[in-house]
Amino acid sequence: MRYAFLLLVLAGCASADVSKMSDLDLCYTARVDEDHKDKAMAEVNRRRLDCQKYSAEVQKMWETEQRAGGTGGEMTPKDATKTGAKGY
Repeated sequence: MRYAFLLLVLAGCASADVSKMSDLDLCYTARVDEDHKDKAMAEVNRRRLDCQKYSAEVQKMWETEQRAGGTGGEMTPKDATKTGAKGY
């Protein structure tokens, strides 16, 4: 069930129809998807979104995608030392 949500998010990112994305998915796309980052950021600005309020959810989505073997871009966790991540 957890992966069903992830697949829906990835499908939303793959389509890149940013005007139909939820605010959370849009902020995620703007932060991680290098191919559609510009379109997503333009939509974030158009909607006047504050993606900071979604930062915890975006981080959780990214970590879930990484564990599932996704390629969701190069996002560095804010507290890399707390999560055990190493900057290579």
